[in-house]
Amino acid sequence: ISGRSRGFPLDPLPLSSRRLQALERDEESLSEKESVQEKLSLIQGFLQADVRDQLSELEAKLRCEELSEERYLAKVKALLHQELSAENGDAAPLLRASNGCSKNGAYGSDEDSERAGPDGEEDSAMEMEEAAASSSSSTPVPRARKARRSRSNGESKRSPASSRVTRSSGRQPSILSMFSKGSNKRKSEEVNGEVKQEVSAEKEDEEELEEKEQDEKRIKIETKEGSRRPPGVLQTTPPKCVDCRQYLDDPDLKFFQGDPDDALEEPEMLTDERLSLFDANEDGFESYEDLPQHKVTSFSVYDKRGHLCPFDTGLIERNIELYFSGAVKPIYDDNPCLDGGVRAKKLGPINAWWITGFDGGEKALIGFTTAFADYILMEPSEEYAPIFALMQEKIYMSKIVVEFLQNNRDVSYEDLLNKIETTVPPAGLNFNRFTEDSLLRHAQFVVEQVESYDEAGDSDEPPVLITPCMRDLIKLAGVTLGKRRAVRRQAIRHPTKIDKDKGPTKATTTKLVYLIFDTFFSEQIEKDEKEDDKENAMKRRRCGVCEVCQQPECGKCKACQNMVKFGGSGRSKQACLQRRCPNLAVREADEDEEVDDNIPEMPSPKKMLQGRKKKQNKSRISWVGEPVKSDGKKDYYQRVCIDSETLEVGDCVSVSPDDPTKPLYLARVTAMWEDSSGQMFHAHWFCPGSDTVLGATSDPLELFLVDECEDMQLSYIHGKVNVIYKAPSENWSMQGGLDTEIKMVEDDGRTYFYQMWYDQEYARFESPPKTEPTEDNKYKVRVCPRAFPLSGSSFCRPENTHKSMKASYHADINLLYWSDEETTVDFRAVQGRCTVVYGEDLTESIQDYSAGGLDRFYFLEAYNAKTKSFEDPPNHARSSGNKGKGKGKGKGKGKGKSSVTCEQSEQEPAELKLPKLRTLDVFSGCGGLSEGFHQAGVSETLWAIEMWEPAAQAFRLNNPGTTVFTEDCNVLLKLVMSGEKTNSLGQKLPQKGDVEMLCGGPPCQGFSGMNRFNSRTYSKFKNSLVVSFLSYCDYYRPRFFLLENVRNFVSFKRSMVLKLTLRCLVRMGYQCTFGVLQAGQYGVAQTRRRAIVLAAAPGEKLPMFPEPLHVFAPRACQLSVVVDDKKFVSNITRTYSGPFRTITVRDTMSDLPEIRNGASALEISYNGEPQSWFQRQIRGSQYQPILRDHICKDMSALVAARMRHIPLAPGSDWRDLPNIEVRLSDGTTTRKLRYTHHEKKNGRSSSGALRGVCSCAEGKPCDPADRQFNTLIPWCLPHTGNRHNHWAGLYGRLEWDGFFSTTVTNPEPMGKQGRVLHPEQHRVVSVRECARSQGFPDTYRLFGNILDKHRQVGNAVPPPLAKAIGLEIKSCVLAKLREDTAAPSAPEKMETVEPAD
Repeated sequence: ISGRSRGFPLDPLPLSSRRLQALERDEESLSEKESVQEKLSLIQGFLQADVRDQLSELEAKLRCEELSEERYLAKVKALLHQELSAENGDAAPLLRASNGCSKNGAYGSDEDSERAGPDGEEDSAMEMEEAAASSSSSTPVPRARKARRSRSNGESKRSPASSRVTRSSGRQPSILSMFSKGSNKRKSEEVNGEVKQEVSAEKEDEEELEEKEQDEKRIKIETKEGSRRPPGVLQTTPPKCVDCRQYLDDPDLKFFQGDPDDALEEPEMLTDERLSLFDANEDGFESYEDLPQHKVTSFSVYDKRGHLCPFDTGLIERNIELYFSGAVKPIYDDNPCLDGGVRAKKLGPINAWWITGFDGGEKALIGFTTAFADYILMEPSEEYAPIFALMQEKIYMSKIVVEFLQNNRDVSYEDLLNKIETTVPPAGLNFNRFTEDSLLRHAQFVVEQVESYDEAGDSDEPPVLITPCMRDLIKLAGVTLGKRRAVRRQAIRHPTKIDKDKGPTKATTTKLVYLIFDTFFSEQIEKDEKEDDKENAMKRRRCGVCEVCQQPECGKCKACQNMVKFGGSGRSKQACLQRRCPNLAVREADEDEEVDDNIPEMPSPKKMLQGRKKKQNKSRISWVGEPVKSDGKKDYYQRVCIDSETLEVGDCVSVSPDDPTKPLYLARVTAMWEDSSGQMFHAHWFCPGSDTVLGATSDPLELFLVDECEDMQLSYIHGKVNVIYKAPSENWSMQGGLDTEIKMVEDDGRTYFYQMWYDQEYARFESPPKTEPTEDNKYKVRVCPRAFPLSGSSFCRPENTHKSMKASYHADINLLYWSDEETTVDFRAVQGRCTVVYGEDLTESIQDYSAGGLDRFYFLEAYNAKTKSFEDPPNHARSSGNKGKGKGKGKGKGKGKSSVTCEQSEQEPAELKLPKLRTLDVFSGCGGLSEGFHQAGVSETLWAIEMWEPAAQAFRLNNPGTTVFTEDCNVLLKLVMSGEKTNSLGQKLPQKGDVEMLCGGPPCQGFSGMNRFNSRTYSKFKNSLVVSFLSYCDYYRPRFFLLENVRNFVSFKRSMVLKLTLRCLVRMGYQCTFGVLQAGQYGVAQTRRRAIVLAAAPGEKLPMFPEPLHVFAPRACQLSVVVDDKKFVSNITRTYSGPFRTITVRDTMSDLPEIRNGASALEISYNGEPQSWFQRQIRGSQYQPILRDHICKDMSALVAARMRHIPLAPGSDWRDLPNIEVRLSDGTTTRKLRYTHHEKKNGRSSSGALRGVCSCAEGKPCDPADRQFNTLIPWCLPHTGNRHNHWAGLYGRLEWDGFFSTTVTNPEPMGKQGRVLHPEQHRVVSVRECARSQGFPDTYRLFGNILDKHRQVGNAVPPPLAKAIGLEIKSCVLAKLREDTAAPSAPEKMETVEPAD
């Protein structure tokens, strides 16, 4: 057998090599620097070119002070060490790097690795470990070493011998020579390259015992010294083992119980014939290119003190010696029992641990590498099982997380929890369920595996790490990112890419929508196949969306001066130099932050020029013809000639601004005259699109009529322009989806067009008035009512009596008491009219009367405040003549315009029967929007589209007459646009002209304020469902359109999505507006702000937003929207008031029977009557003995214990948890949370106790060893609390007199809305309680498992909010119907909108 195959060099050692050996022996007499320099001079000539390059690179860094001398020496030593071990023959092909403890003080001692410092570790990207198999010495390995490929499931780990880095010097003997010497430890001293036999196993054990005792003594001394604290300081950090970092006073700290007598040392064990794959011939060993691989069962891992310890907490990476014992079995043996195994003791130290991915099944293969062999772990020993279970749990958990997030990038933290909690662990693992506590416990590891997965992924794939869910986890658990790059010791390998679910298709669009959104969603929208590259090359030179494009023209550069709007010739056609777009595609906006509603806004400019005087140049201007009218002071003319151009009344002109850098103003001339001020004209202004909410997304040639006019001098006129009114075509509703040109008029520099009137305060685009103003009404002035007092008798509400709030809780919400008190209120406090009747006078039931209209009140008794008694009302109060005369107390009982409409509608003749609008509900969910519209009586939902099966089933249960499509909306639109009448299941598709109302809430995860983060590219796709939805609108051209979304919709991408949505609607010809509504103001006990975009077809009336019905917390009613520094409000006047009181948690759910954590009975009885007005409404008029879905999530034993210990006091949350040990329902006991560090920010407590739970409290990096688990107070909350408002509200109880936070799709005590505990019961809120917080009737059916039902409720639009909007749409339909029926006989009744000064 050749010597080479045994690892011996064939030639005698060359001279330089012998000198090297001598140098190593004398190393202690030299300084580190001298030793390195000497070695370099000896082997410089033998180094390969790439190593020489690396050395000179390090020298250069040292010279320019990028590297400290210490770091430079450490790196050079590592490089030399690596080269020497590779060059000494094929040195030890079967050897691995060991753990850095060689006694001769060469490379890899603990001191060296510590000297290299944390930064050294950081830079030493341990690339060989990329393969999760090879290992390295403790000294950093240079970056330039190329990683070996990771081995996949079945591959054995093969690597060339040259990649070995040995533990001590390059002269380590071959494995066979070690075997021949019997039970020698590889830690023994080496003399002249040979191994000195150790005295005996017994002696070694004695020595070790001695060493152990000494070490423990040292720890005791250290802790004693450490515990000498100055007087007054009450607490210090408890003592920890210096090796395994476990607390020495921890009752769970266990010692290894020792090996059986027949256990063998590692080298001896490895030669046992039971482990041999081959016959005893020599050829067997030649076939190994790598270390031998075996399996080990019934294993325990421990440090040199014998403490059982985990091996995955960074100890091996920090070169702490860990050993293991167990029964070693051959690689082919799959039986984890002890039979057939060789008992082995103190294997190791462990150089590396690794995971080879998943072996086709569910379990991972975990392995250790020692200097002699690789071992794949099977079953742990009984004593080690609890520690190993955590390891398996974290590995399996990271598998779940990566696979789940890869296919579901937009999910929330709660969705991930749901996935984890509903995954059943594979058989044979030591735990039966995954919990949130285990996710947070392993968060660091899970995040590192996600990082590792991202690194291995395709570069064009967005990283999983930035998904909203991962970012929430990182915040909550206080994960340190980038750690695994510093020390790449192990990582889960993903040998096979997980097959991705194909997500929803790209947006299907009509041509018009495509043209508008092309730049914004260019990646997402399917390009029309007919379009070739030529057309793409002709695209506009400006994206119109990026910040450069958003800037106004400067008005000063050459290009601007040449523009017609600045008075130039317009020939050069150059863009403003400040607005040269740097890119055609829209650059991805920075991640959207939560919207700050309190941006200081600019007031919208009311008047354009404020009628400033200008020095007149008479020669420019001359009247044409005689005055047409004279009233003594003014002579009115029909025509004038300015700069040889004749103008007449009714013409449109451009007007020069005082500031020449501003664009020209545009106006219609409605009168011209001469008086003492000179030659004047009356300008009725047009508003350019860029001055509306549309901003830079508007058509540059589109103007809007506004209620703004002004008297101006004729000298301001710059020239005549042509403004065309583009009326909607006769056949407008049937022209949707046809290929249309985005241009409305040709740009000749003087031609503009308008289609809409624009309300600057409310951002409402409406059809222009049908009649032009006549001479008589031209100068009508709006009169503001002056402040004057108003007197009358007042009513009082139940809460205004001595019974206070308790009385109002049981009473009807519109019940009042008559009072003889006279009250005087300021007229400005009056909100509108309301109706108050004496209940006994009603001919119908009180319920029917109340349901007949808004702002209806009744009284049955009078209240005497002096005697605090209730009496019969006086006769004059009862008489029917008083109906409708009560005027309220200025508490906001009026309803403005629409209350009048409702009153009138009651007296409508019977033939004005309102037909219900045929409605298509897209992204319908379980049907909250449709339910509200049905309650309002405005619509009949004939079609609904919902991709998620459980929600679609729920919709079917509640709307049996609706055709529900459970497929992608893009696919359906494509079918309809291509002329199909049915889908693949034979369901009839709605055709053009069928849909009268289109409503829906396009999914919003990518831009929801509830999702703390916005994931970039995926949210783009999600948002492009807005584009699909608008295409539905363009194709079907319904009479009414409603888009509902989260509050942030109006601010997403700097309001770009909102602007483009409105731009699309305006271009289609729709009247439209937007606003933010607070659901709590319409009768639910929940704060939920929602953005609503409303649109009405030409000829219809654009609905107003409904006035609030209920008072609600003012801080939750910030409903204005700031777009481009302008503040917009909706038409709502009662922002902070309403005719009815707030609905509370008590109103919502106090009648529901008590249930326990995990209650799962789908139907139970109510066990009692409704107690509040809300409960009477929500149960319905039909008697229902059965209560459905009063079920709640079954939380883990630890979470259940935490909930049990949250006090019942209002506002309690996790900060009120006691720090105690508690026995859990699963038989285990929690630990106390240890406060181990001084906290820089808040100092010590009043009693002098420490407050910090991690080294980061002292301003140092986080230490994984500081993590604590299974504590009643979750360790992660005080850990990261300073950065996150102390996690206020987590594990919070609802308050009986408060309201719900926004109802989420999965109530979790540590979720974004953590205040989800019942006010008095130790559980999270039930599905029925959440449904009531959204205003769903108790009879409303949900479908699926408990989490499906929670998600259906959490994603829905609250029906009471939808009902309020539906009533506004209904009043518009009625008004139109009334107008249409009146129009033929009485044309003079046509409504006109008069412009006002």
